[in-house]
Amino acid sequence: MTLTDFHIHSDNSPDGENSIIEICESAINKRISVIALTDHCEIDKFYHDRYNIGYKQSFVEAKKAISIFSHQLDVRAGVELGQATVDLETADMVCELPYDVILGSIHSMPGAEDFYFLKYDNIDVKKLFADYLGELKKLTEWGNFNVLAHITYPLRYINGEYGYGLKTEDFGDEFEKIFREIIKRGISLEINTSGLRQKIGTTLPDLFLLKLYKSLGGELITLGSDAHRARDVGLGLTQGIEIAKQAGFDRCCIFKNRKPEFIKF
Repeated sequence: MTLTDFHIHSDNSPDGENSIIEICESAINKRISVIALTDHCEIDKFYHDRYNIGYKQSFVEAKKAISIFSHQLDVRAGVELGQATVDLETADMVCELPYDVILGSIHSMPGAEDFYFLKYDNIDVKKLFADYLGELKKLTEWGNFNVLAHITYPLRYINGEYGYGLKTEDFGDEFEKIFREIIKRGISLEINTSGLRQKIGTTLPDLFLLKLYKSLGGELITLGSDAHRARDVGLGLTQGIEIAKQAGFDRCCIFKNRKPEFIKF
């Protein structure tokens, strides 16, 4: 089975722990064939948290790794672009670098902290999640990215940490609009396996949403561990593939020069 991991963070991300070299060595040891280095670039904190410097540093190091490991590992240069709709001009500027892949994601609502930091005891979580899906729809309408990452990200905390038990089935109409938009634009849906090692216990998205995406004509899926440590690279990929198969998929896609390539399971 060919393993590909297209969502990995190095210490060029504020929450990453290991160097790109250590990440590549971990991928080789785990017999992963292709990886993408996708450090964070949060547009809403672009200057405040020095992402304006970090995204360039990550790209340069990724290009070095491509050369260093060329005979052992297929390395691709990428970025995870957070909250692009806050400042589309800056987001488009970041996208001008010759990446292999750009992940699009929403980690926070406008003017708010990352969902990771919120205290949910006094929040209407159903409304918050619906509002989040609205922001995600805006992101897809912009569309200058290749992979829509961890689309149920807030549920890591709403369900996984706080136990509210929101069901993705209750938001089917909102998800259908998002899926139709990415299908139209040729954007891949990520199966993010981080939830399998977290309290939520599911991939992001779950099987219900993968089946919905498939039923609407979705064909592009990409697998990513969302590793922030070298030891987490590749975790859950095999399970993610099995879940993809249950949803009716027989292949995934990876990207080079922002063009999809397909790999049969």
